[in-house]
Amino acid sequence: MGFGIMFLGFFFLYIGAITPLNVFTAIIGSAIILLSLKELIYQNKLFMASAISAVLLVIVSVGCVFVDLLGDKGSATYDIFFYAEQIIAAILGALLMLAIYVIAKSVDLPKIQTKCIITLIFMGIYAVCLALYNTVFAGNEFALSRLYAVIVISQILYSILGLVTVFNSYMRICYADDKDMSKRAGNGPMDFLNDKLNTAMTPKERRNNDRKNKK
Repeated sequence: MGFGIMFLGFFFLYIGAITPLNVFTAIIGSAIILLSLKELIYQNKLFMASAISAVLLVIVSVGCVFVDLLGDKGSATYDIFFYAEQIIAAILGALLMLAIYVIAKSVDLPKIQTKCIITLIFMGIYAVCLALYNTVFAGNEFALSRLYAVIVISQILYSILGLVTVFNSYMRICYADDKDMSKRAGNGPMDFLNDKLNTAMTPKERRNNDRKNKK
């Protein structure tokens, strides 16, 4: 289904964002996520929107690197690219969580749904605090020190929770021995999605099915 590749991309994009190489990991992560969406875009419009966001993120991240190489880091141009990267990365993460939530709901996986919601909450906290940090409370050292702590903690939490959510989706919605699905000729996107969701099994259901087949 692509969740295995998405897990790798999520790691580079969101865990990498915590490191000093965040601009470079953003390029790698968004490119890998875009690759993982090659088949998923046929199942859910949110995955199509995610793919568009991933393309934009690659472009903006490359722009950050290019401006940095020109020696303009810290300039207004660099700031524009940098904040655009932050915003698009947040939008991409939110779209992925929403898309996974929709699929998890369709195959009755409430735990994954819950993880998606919690991840989105921490993403929201991060986005709001980052906006306040750079606008309303800019110059207020007392407020900035506390906002910064919340920003870092929420960023770490949503990065880890997002990784766990994507990995759980890989394990519960499709399996390690599944082949990547391809678009079926003559079937519309929703028909393809419904067919896959109707045949998806949890690990417990799969074990029971294997036992029946062995008898």
